[in-house]
Amino acid sequence: MKNVEKMKDLMITTVSHEFNTPLNGIIMLLDAMVLEKKIPQAIINQYIKPAKNCSDILSNLISDFIDYTKLNLDQLNLSFE
Repeated sequence: MKNVEKMKDLMITTVSHEFNTPLNGIIMLLDAMVLEKKIPQAIINQYIKPAKNCSDILSNLISDFIDYTKLNLDQLNLSFE
């Protein structure tokens, strides 16, 4: 049963990494769009910034999944100071 848990955690980590890669590209493009002078500020505020905020939240959630599975697999070292 422990082997099944380990395989599940490895699958979650792999899938999370696969989601994270294109998401990082999306975040970089949204950041560039926010800085683009040719895009009207109203469009940036109404569409681009909310998309960027949602992308950041999703990226943090994916990172949390990766950290959680690494913790379960004893691959994450925590240090408290």
